[in-house]
Amino acid sequence: MFVYAQDKRSIVNLDKATFIYAADNCNLRVLVGNSDKMYTLGRYQTSAEAEIALEELAQSMGKSEIFMVPSSEHCLQVMRHRTQERPDKFATNGKKTVRRGGS
Repeated sequence: MFVYAQDKRSIVNLDKATFIYAADNCNLRVLVGNSDKMYTLGRYQTSAEAEIALEELAQSMGKSEIFMVPSSEHCLQVMRHRTQERPDKFATNGKKTVRRGGS
């Protein structure tokens, strides 16, 4: 599987990768082969965005031949979608509220 870097300047063959991780400096990085050479696949503003990009990369493994590293904006949209609050139309136990009265 090949990964097209976020800056669109490089493509990495993940079949040769030995380690892929979200670094502390909010980068998505990959170690290729037995060398000590690290490649940056994407740069993000927060570590949560880098973790989402890593998750999407992991989900696409085995499904496609080429994966494009998601942009920071895409990761923000995914984060917003995951943290949206549910409407308060159900009680805390998950059941509908009982409405009494009326005809």
